[in-house]
Amino acid sequence: MQTPIALTIAGSDSSAGAGLQADLKTFSSFGVFGVTAVTCVVSETPLKVSQVHPVPPNVLQDQVRLLLESYP
Repeated sequence: MQTPIALTIAGSDSSAGAGLQADLKTFSSFGVFGVTAVTCVVSETPLKVSQVHPVPPNVLQDQVRLLLESYP
């Protein structure tokens, strides 16, 4: 049986409490291989968000396109 694959489109949370890092942990707990498209990079801890840096739309679009082509 092939391992299921799931795509998360989310921000990258440096504390791993949310965003794609949390999604990948959830996917793994269900035996799902996770791939990611990053929407922004967030500098944060559980108590504070310091900075949010958005990913340009064309870069996000390219990530999604490539992943969908590679993991149909």
